[in-house]
Amino acid sequence: MLEAILSYLWTATLASLIQIGIFLVPGLVLAFILNIESGFVERRALLSMGRGWYLGLFGWLGTIVHELGHAIFCIVFGHKITAMKLFDPDPKTGTLGYVEHSYNSANVYQQVGNFFIGIGPILLGTAIIYFLSYLLLGLNPLT
Repeated sequence: MLEAILSYLWTATLASLIQIGIFLVPGLVLAFILNIESGFVERRALLSMGRGWYLGLFGWLGTIVHELGHAIFCIVFGHKITAMKLFDPDPKTGTLGYVEHSYNSANVYQQVGNFFIGIGPILLGTAIIYFLSYLLLGLNPLT
């Protein structure tokens, strides 16, 4: 009986890991490739137009959306925003903006919020791209 239970648990665990791998690995590989490519494009753009022009044309919008992604989830999960700069390039540190926040570490809801605050820019950026494509291209989300 114990052998059957252990065999079942091993099979279920292995099947779950395979399914998680099938679900996550292609996205992670694509993200890795896109990260390498975006770094290459950024370096070439910086060389050709300079930091000021690059940030003026591209950096400000992405940084604002990124920081707002953090800030929105700070509010949703009840964190106190202590300082926020949506776009303030600092050549010494390389930061373009930031959101500083504090929370009650004894509150489980606020602890879980740290995860969503971390991925907030991904969620907000995706939502904005989806909404803009819907608006600009006339895409129907249900088809």
